[in-house]
Amino acid sequence: MSSNAILQLKHRLRLLSIANLIQWGIALLMILQDRSAEAVFLGLSQERLIIFLAICLALSVFGLLLFASMRKSAALLQKIDYEINQHYIGYLAGVAIYGVLLWFGFIVLQSLYPIYFAKIWFVLMFGALTGLESWLSLISLPESYKKSQDQWSKNDRKYQPLIGYSLIVIAGGVGFLLRYYGGFVDEADHFAVGKLVAQGWILYRDIFSHHPPLPYYWIAGVIRIFGANIGIVRFSLVILWVIVFSVTAHFTKRYLVFGVLAVTWAGTSCFYLANLLNYHPFAGIFLVSGTAMILYLDERELRSWLYFAWLGLMLMLSVLSDMMMAWPVAMLGICFLVILFSQKAISRRQAVMDLTVTAAAGLGVLLLFVIPMLFNHSLAAAFDDTIIFNAEIYSKYSGRTVNQLPVIWNQMLHGLDIIVFIKNGVFKLWNVLDQLSAGNWNMDYWIMGGIAFRLSVIFMVIRLLLAKKPIQALTIYAIAAATNGIGFHSAPFVIFSLLMMAILVSEGGDLWPHHSPKTFAISTAIYQLAVRFVWIIVIVTLCINVYAYLIERRQTIYFEVAFSDSIAYAQNLRRWECGNSNTKYLVYPLNPWAYFFLDRQPASKYMFMTPWVAEVGQQELITAIQAEPYVVVYLRDDSSIWGYPTKEYLSDFLAVLQKEYVPVEPNIWVSPALYAQCSGN
Repeated sequence: MSSNAILQLKHRLRLLSIANLIQWGIALLMILQDRSAEAVFLGLSQERLIIFLAICLALSVFGLLLFASMRKSAALLQKIDYEINQHYIGYLAGVAIYGVLLWFGFIVLQSLYPIYFAKIWFVLMFGALTGLESWLSLISLPESYKKSQDQWSKNDRKYQPLIGYSLIVIAGGVGFLLRYYGGFVDEADHFAVGKLVAQGWILYRDIFSHHPPLPYYWIAGVIRIFGANIGIVRFSLVILWVIVFSVTAHFTKRYLVFGVLAVTWAGTSCFYLANLLNYHPFAGIFLVSGTAMILYLDERELRSWLYFAWLGLMLMLSVLSDMMMAWPVAMLGICFLVILFSQKAISRRQAVMDLTVTAAAGLGVLLLFVIPMLFNHSLAAAFDDTIIFNAEIYSKYSGRTVNQLPVIWNQMLHGLDIIVFIKNGVFKLWNVLDQLSAGNWNMDYWIMGGIAFRLSVIFMVIRLLLAKKPIQALTIYAIAAATNGIGFHSAPFVIFSLLMMAILVSEGGDLWPHHSPKTFAISTAIYQLAVRFVWIIVIVTLCINVYAYLIERRQTIYFEVAFSDSIAYAQNLRRWECGNSNTKYLVYPLNPWAYFFLDRQPASKYMFMTPWVAEVGQQELITAIQAEPYVVVYLRDDSSIWGYPTKEYLSDFLAVLQKEYVPVEPNIWVSPALYAQCSGN
């Protein structure tokens, strides 16, 4: 290494150190300054004026260094010395440590002085300062960095499967521990109906439901094999996403991506009720698998027919989990066709064969549901309940219409409502346990939660556009717009955005090919480090908060805490059957867990009576109970559903109970024959 090169290196390090001292001096002044100080010049207080001048000085130092680097960039690139080559790991480690200190310093500044969110000039100056530091820290290291990346890539490819699968297994263990955490009425309906299906009842024909079929059949299948054990059935969902993530990682060779996704999903999912067997987590799990399969379809390696069979399976299962997934699946289908037939590496004939395998796999799964419905005469009822009823009846109450194009377009125009979320956001960057304890949906408005979810999608779209992949970028953005929302309905969007985060963390910003010019090598190096660093911080912050929250409330993950009230509730109702095992039950307006723990049959095909169900089923219900001799009815007439009082929308049914049934306890009615039997005992 020449003396001139050593001198240049010393000058660089000296200037960088001076600028860092100036920057941290600014931070110290900000911490010590008095907020109420009066303005002395240009509307700035004396303290803020000093800060502003200090920033200008630091930027001037960087500007001079930048000017010198630009003039002699070719010479600097040629004078990469042997010692830096040998010690690049230590150098990068130092940059990383400094970056961590810088990040936490910025967190402190923001938490102490939230007023600076309104001072956009400060954010821009600070960001420019940080960006210049990163650029100048790496301007001398393009070849060293590239060599380190090449070596890292070799080790990365070697150990990625082990790391990725290990993370998925660890995430599965977390899912097992959280199998009793939380509860929701939709899942209770799936359990109650699934248990009846396992006993031979026919879904949609014998039992009304306007939910998609897959969750019911999944629960019924697990119950048939392992029995009606809630822990086993819930853990089966964890086993499902462990298998789906593992198989998709194998096909796409993105082991680390799905490992990171699994770890973040295992903890975060419970805040969106996605650790429960609702239809949303089923749909989201299959959706992210199909998305990844299509996103990496255009890679050079030849895909096997199993790749396309798995893709068709995932897309169809997503729709069978949630009918509204037809919109994002259709978008994925269009993207799939464009990518498949635009690849130069395969022939048109091969593309047609791949498309045929994908379509055949999807159609095969669909037929597994349709053919049994043809034989048990429930297909027409399934169409009426899941399509017609939702389109014509339920949509009037939920406001969710079949045609989602206007909603999707509006979401795309408004950037996934990111401005609204930032405006309403809870800007706590580290400890949000107190915010989460107030309610699950606060995750939506946390900067590392819902705001970061939306930003990850936007950033991924930009990444794909820079990589000259506009079709993939548009598809990702449209899918996010189609699934975006608040609360448990947004579970598919949450897991979708976590996939985007996992990709950004695992793959950084490798947008340019390896034979790019040296100037692009410098930009790529900086981009990769910056992207990975930012999103690693986001994911680590998210996971630490979520897991800390769960550990703090670990007493809530036990069976007794989650279900003791429902069991006691069912036992109280069972008292009124007086030993008559032929007794049937109705629990209204909405408590399906009672049917599961009662282990008895419902007296009607309508196991719940919400306003939208009462609109089509109340008269049929009355006819059904008048034909049943032994019935116990629980009707809480002082309740309401979505603002609709039960005593009003179920007035006809309540009139029948008052006329023909015997009240035995508050809200409990029994049929005359059963009451006579109980009186006799």
